[in-house]
Amino acid sequence: MKRSLLTAAILFALAAFPARADDDADRARVLSPAALAAVLEGYAAYQAGEHAAAVAAWEPVVRNAPHRAQYLYARIRADGAGSAPDPAAAAEALADAAAHGHAEGQYLLGLALWSAGDAESGIEWLHAAANQNWAEAHYALGQLFEAGDGVDQDPVEALVRYGLAIHFGHPLAIARFEQLTARLDPDQIAAGNARIAAATAP
Repeated sequence: MKRSLLTAAILFALAAFPARADDDADRARVLSPAALAAVLEGYAAYQAGEHAAAVAAWEPVVRNAPHRAQYLYARIRADGAGSAPDPAAAAEALADAAAHGHAEGQYLLGLALWSAGDAESGIEWLHAAANQNWAEAHYALGQLFEAGDGVDQDPVEALVRYGLAIHFGHPLAIARFEQLTARLDPDQIAAGNARIAAATAP
């Protein structure tokens, strides 16, 4: 896979979805006082819309920063906000955020790898995000299992993924769940619903 294709796919994925909140307090606790100060300075600049200042604060510490900072840094570098776009830096920071457990980063990296032709790695990252209850990842996996696109076609697994996407708030999953249910037999529906109930039990 060519890196230019991967970075282009990552840029597309980053541009297509809004940023969301994430708790990275545990990772912040292991930073040195100076690095933590730089991270906090970057957050303050980002929230103030001063993206160039956020990049300047985060750049020296981004490889060890909390994954939220890595993710936001990736978005800034992808958008070119406050500076010229830097696809390679965006791709590297997004990969770091995903590797450090940022669920949305894992989801977007999975989509990007999939788009770049690495279906196996893409699906692995989608599963990682789904394991953190990221609704969009469940929905994407549902689509893949329903179509048999890069995975063995499995309508029951697709039904489970759509059901979990519904549970975690995906706005389009209800329609896909109902459409798929209409094509399955009672045993398949019962198996899928049992798995959804087990996965979402308190």
